[in-house]
Amino acid sequence: MTKGKKDCFVIELKLLIDTWQKDILLKRFEIARTLYNITLSYAVKKYTLMQESKQYRKQLRCYQKAKKSNDSKELKQTAKELDHIRKSFGLSEYQLHAYIKKHQHNYKKHIDSNTSQKIASTVWKAVQDVLFKGSKAHFNVTECFIL
Repeated sequence: MTKGKKDCFVIELKLLIDTWQKDILLKRFEIARTLYNITLSYAVKKYTLMQESKQYRKQLRCYQKAKKSNDSKELKQTAKELDHIRKSFGLSEYQLHAYIKKHQHNYKKHIDSNTSQKIASTVWKAVQDVLFKGSKAHFNVTECFIL
């Protein structure tokens, strides 16, 4: 049995903050956006390098052949090898955590390690869409926050 749908409501309230608090929030949002774009740029470069490697292209063709022939044993083996290649190029969530950690230290007054890891996890979700769904990664552009 499925659960019944529940109504969901969103209420937006304007923050009543001082100008110095507003400046701090805007600065932190901008640093978070910068960290996201830096990490996504790194991941896209690694993905491009991986696509150019002969080993990856060969395994990808083998994976597609195994998928067409419905050979589950060959499919699993090739998927493992593709996963190993992906990790060797630095495309995993934890490798992105390690990468963003280097840049987070420059902003440790404003962005803590938990926030930077969450940013890296968000980048990883975007990279997963590129890797497995064939979509395109989008960078965050400067937005005006209304505070």
